[in-house]
Amino acid sequence: LEGFSLSAYGYLQTLALWNVPIGDDGAAYLALYLRRRSCTLRSIELNDCGVGELGCKAIGGALEDNATVRCLQLDLNAFGDAGARALGASLPSNKGLTSLSMQYCGLTEAAGAILAGGVLRLPSLASLELRGNDLGSGGVVEVLRALVPLHAGGQPHPAMAHLGVADTGCAIEGELHEA
Repeated sequence: LEGFSLSAYGYLQTLALWNVPIGDDGAAYLALYLRRRSCTLRSIELNDCGVGELGCKAIGGALEDNATVRCLQLDLNAFGDAGARALGASLPSNKGLTSLSMQYCGLTEAAGAILAGGVLRLPSLASLELRGNDLGSGGVVEVLRALVPLHAGGQPHPAMAHLGVADTGCAIEGELHEA
């Protein structure tokens, strides 16, 4: 990835690395490539690659001004709430990302508010997959409230069409049912 980050190769559409231990250093090199004008990536899959909070911060920062990447898949990376916060700090200014998958990433109930305050402010996001995280009912309620605010004048999220919350430890009753 270090050599790739220095290249001007402009034809790559999809980068799929599954179970390749690139860690945060590899994610940082990928971020360098994403910042290049020649970058034409539309889909990034970094599944089970050891990406942590710092890797999320690097990728999120690089995507801040990148309008070509449409799909980001970070499944099975144990970055937890800190990684979601790092992504959420940068992604709302992105102009192209439509799909984000963070399945089995160690997110907790607190991630609901983190996602609501960051990632879910991304207006182009049409699909968010959170399967297998321990969000619980409270976390899922926070996400739903961000998608359809109940306060006066609240507008629903402009693009969201798919929200994956299977296997998140929530029961559809009470406050979650109302949301």
